[in-house]
Order: sequence, then C-alpha cells, then structure tokens
Amino acid sequence: MTDASDQIELEITRLEREWIEAIRRPDAPALAHIVADDCLFAGGLPEGQLADKRLYSEDTLRSVPEEVAYSYERVRLRIYQQTAIVNSIFKFQAVVAGTEASGAYLLTDVWKRGEGWQVVMRHSSPLVNASPEPDQ
Repeated sequence: MTDASDQIELEITRLEREWIEAIRRPDAPALAHIVADDCLFAGGLPEGQLADKRLYSEDTLRSVPEEVAYSYERVRLRIYQQTAIVNSIFKFQAVVAGTEASGAYLLTDVWKRGEGWQVVMRHSSPLVNASPEPDQ
C-alpha cells in the first residue's frame, strides 16, 4: 500500500469504530456525520426492503445497548479513488432493554469521500454457525 492508501485505511477504520461508539452513547450528531444522507441499508428487513438513513438512525438510537462488546474480524479494505469498500465480520454481545443479544454478521460497507469520508451503503448478512466471541 502507498502512504495515501495507509492513511485512508486508518481513517476508515477509525470511522467504523466511531460509528459503533455513536450507537453506544447514543450520539445522533456523530451518527449523522458518519452516515451520508443518501445512505441505504440492506439486510434485516422483510422482503429485501432497504432502509434509509432516517429509518436506520431512528431504529438504532431507539434500542441503545446498555452493555456491548464487539469485534471486527477479517477486515478487508479496497480503495478506488474516492470510494472505499470494507468487508468484515462483525461480532457482538450486548444487553438491550435488559435482554441479552449477540450475533455475527458479514458486513459490506461502501464509503465515499466528499468533504470527508461517509458511508453510503451497508449490507449485512448473518453468519451461519458462527459463535460470537468479541475481543473487547
């Protein structure tokens, strides 16, 4: 990788973690800064429906975790000029509204550089037969 690619990778990695932290706090302005206005979310809705930023943000900030541990594994980042694609496995354990939740998902995040990097698309698919064991 070049120095520029290394810098982009560090920036995207930082933003991926800030995204989770914005959900943990909850921090609507931080989430709004990371997620582009035209962002779409695929996976988890019936009949293959897509969620927009408003629906995602409302749903995410309504079910704030009381406790959360998570890890990103097998992260692969590819850069194409003003676009970055991140594939990873995301594992988490959380307590939401007094109920334990855990899971493991294959994520694909598409980031676009404008005045900064913002995510413009996320696709998530549950992993089959995965055991969620976060590192954090």
